[in-house]
Amino acid sequence: RGGPSGGGAGEGPRRRRMPGLRRPLLVGCVAAAAVAAAAVPHEDPLHRRRLEACRGLPLLPLLSPAPAVSDGDFGGGAFRASPLPGAFLFGSGEEERRDGSWSYVGTLYPYIMGALVLFVSLLGSCPGCIVWALHQKASRRPPFRQTTGLAFHICFAFLCLSVVLASLVAVEGEARAAHAYQRSKCAALLSLDVLANGLRPEAEALGGGEITGFVGLRPLASAARASESTFPSLLRGLEAARAALPNETQDSFAIQAPQYMHQWDQVQRGRMEVTPYHCKPCEPDSLRPLNRTIEAYKSTMASIQAALTGAQTFVEDAEAPLKRMRNHSLGDVTALLEATRASSSLLNAMLDEFEDFWQQLCEALRQFALAALAALLLGVLCLALCPGSEGAALVAWWFAYFVTLGLLPISAFLLPAAVASRDASALLQAATSSQSALQTFNDTAPLRPLHTDQFEALASCVAADGDGDLRRSLGLDAVGPSEVAAAERLLGSLGGLAAVRLDNTSAEAFFLRYENLNGTAYTANWNSSMNLGQRGLDDLSGELHAMSQEQWAFSFRKAPPGCVLAMPFSVSTAVSTKNCWLVNKVSPSDQQIRDRYLLSSPSQMAVLNLTFARARASAQALESEYVMVNEAPQVHRSWTKASTDLTTALATARTEVAAPARQTALDMVRAANATDCSSVRAALLFSARALGDDFVRAQVTLWACSSILAASCLGLTALYCFLWHLRQSGATHRSGFPRQGFPVDPLGRGGGAGADHGGGFSDDEGGGGGGGYLGGAGTDDEEERRGLLQ
Repeated sequence: RGGPSGGGAGEGPRRRRMPGLRRPLLVGCVAAAAVAAAAVPHEDPLHRRRLEACRGLPLLPLLSPAPAVSDGDFGGGAFRASPLPGAFLFGSGEEERRDGSWSYVGTLYPYIMGALVLFVSLLGSCPGCIVWALHQKASRRPPFRQTTGLAFHICFAFLCLSVVLASLVAVEGEARAAHAYQRSKCAALLSLDVLANGLRPEAEALGGGEITGFVGLRPLASAARASESTFPSLLRGLEAARAALPNETQDSFAIQAPQYMHQWDQVQRGRMEVTPYHCKPCEPDSLRPLNRTIEAYKSTMASIQAALTGAQTFVEDAEAPLKRMRNHSLGDVTALLEATRASSSLLNAMLDEFEDFWQQLCEALRQFALAALAALLLGVLCLALCPGSEGAALVAWWFAYFVTLGLLPISAFLLPAAVASRDASALLQAATSSQSALQTFNDTAPLRPLHTDQFEALASCVAADGDGDLRRSLGLDAVGPSEVAAAERLLGSLGGLAAVRLDNTSAEAFFLRYENLNGTAYTANWNSSMNLGQRGLDDLSGELHAMSQEQWAFSFRKAPPGCVLAMPFSVSTAVSTKNCWLVNKVSPSDQQIRDRYLLSSPSQMAVLNLTFARARASAQALESEYVMVNEAPQVHRSWTKASTDLTTALATARTEVAAPARQTALDMVRAANATDCSSVRAALLFSARALGDDFVRAQVTLWACSSILAASCLGLTALYCFLWHLRQSGATHRSGFPRQGFPVDPLGRGGGAGADHGGGFSDDEGGGGGGGYLGGAGTDDEEERRGLLQ
């Protein structure tokens, strides 16, 4: 990238070093990505659904042992006699199950009929209400009062209180129903998930001493298939990992790095210790990054080799027992696993349908509860802000009527939903009450029936009289103590491999520094700023020239300015400013200096001798520096290759050897020690009780609230209808009696007081033909009334 300015030339050495840095980093990143991808297991849909359902819930109460259910036979005790078993579990075909479903729905009609009859009655009364309202508007009305009385306000206040309280209780009931349903759904899915994928209390952070782990049917099947599926690929991974390991030849890092370390730490340090110069590259602190790199290399190699050796031994020890396990147990485990998957699919389908129905029902209840509150506000507006408005009362009347029509179907569906939930809970408890009850489900369920051994294994986990141990029913005795010990040894060797981290950063920084070593790395003991670099030696040559008037140079360094050709020191040559001598570790000696520079004063001679002594020591240190051959580039290249090969071998060992071997070993250990599946029944019973108790109570509460809201809105409908009837004017009416003090014309001549004020009343006020509030004269009764009033 260097331009015409020559910047590219200055970056040349750095670009030559960068490929050695990029290659191991790139391989390391790729290997880390591969390890991360391999560390994420294939997530089972059932396990994912269970995690979603149980989010935020503690699992310990769901898995704690529960007392046995006393309801033995179907339909006994709390179990409601209904065709629910035939509808969902007993039918052998789709058509039979559909007929059973409709039969069961028929048993729920008595719980629907009350609200349904009221709904139909109200709906049928709508035309009658409309006809009655039109008749009232077309009829003439006698004098009346438009204000409501005390009884009206008391009834309205009571209905308002009922609506508000019922709405608040409905909100709390819906929250309790959602929580109870979540717990029941979580426990049901947890029971299937534990049966299929197992339970590890330490992984779930249960922390309960009563909860025991369970291996699960899927890990059992994986362990049984390991001899034919996992072990061949594992052996191929062993070969690939061994092939990727660095070769420890003479040019390898394993050989060159300790030698390079020894050269600096022992040889070069020994050379420099006889000189008054300090060797910074020889210090333990400077060599510590290389030492750590060597130790990390050795540790990584040892961990990889131990893991590969352990995996090889594990395959040899476990292959025969796993083959026996495959021959004796794989068929039964696979059948149970398929039955668990089918049950999960059926349960998920039922839950999805019910959740859609329940969410729509709760949403409708929320909306109509708000509508009931709006009906209250309309009543308050009619009474407070529109005391004489006939239209406001009419709107409030029909709004409350339609809110009542909307609440009645909600109330009609909530109670049957509670009954159905109670039936499902009792059915589940009865099915798990004994092995005989479970056998009935096994014989008639839509799932594929299980044969004797498979049913016994399932009954031991689910039925109340089961022992919860799968070893006897599934024949898991093939995995004995020796196989468990081999698996535990493998897990121990693989544990060291998981903790290995190969860090290239400190090694690259070390080699970058040592490849650029020069004389500045050696500092003088008498002055830390003095070193064997060109500038330091030039300063020392300058001091010698200033005192001796002759040029002095050092081997392996450029001569100072003015020195054309440096020669070995000659005592016989006279002193001259043109002379340029080489200083070595022995000459010129102190005696030669005193004999050569006779004119110097004693103090000058002492300084001159001291300066020449330092020059001779510097020349000796230069020889030691020159003798040390810095092989940092070669060691760096060997490290680059070794780290690349080691990173590849480590990634291969982790992904293709350690991951499958560790999983198989864990499955084997748990197959021998974690076969207690009693937590499956505990989760099932918790699900049944949460569904039949907490969820049903919340549903009944919602049903009661919806019924109270419907009754209150019906009462508001009647009150608003009365209010409209009170305010509506009819065809013609008089708003009240005439004011006192106005005379009535006995002859009916235009309405008494009305004549004195410029004319008669309007027709609505009794004017026209006869005057007065009784209408015009025309009959004997009217004449008699006038006489009496007069």
